[in-house]
Amino acid sequence: MSAPTTPEVLTALLSATLPTSIRRRLLTIPPGHALACRDGVFDNCLVVVAEGRIGVQPASGITMWFDTGDLIVLTALQGGRILNAEAQPASCCLIFRADPR
Repeated sequence: MSAPTTPEVLTALLSATLPTSIRRRLLTIPPGHALACRDGVFDNCLVVVAEGRIGVQPASGITMWFDTGDLIVLTALQGGRILNAEAQPASCCLIFRADPR
């Protein structure tokens, strides 16, 4: 699932103070690289595309592309990848529970 955000919402998600039960992690993906989804890093999190364009590729191999400002809910992406096929670095912000239940 993906939804575009307004600039104000994007700024708030990337920089606002969060409750102690919520964590944020910024990832930068170099041009032409991919991040493997293992160890549950991308499980049950909200991903905000902070800059650029990223692809989400589950183990099935079908890639869906998302642009700056898109919100993505990820779960069970074990064995998948987050891709950057562009010529510029891409970044995304993961927002997740500090203590998953």
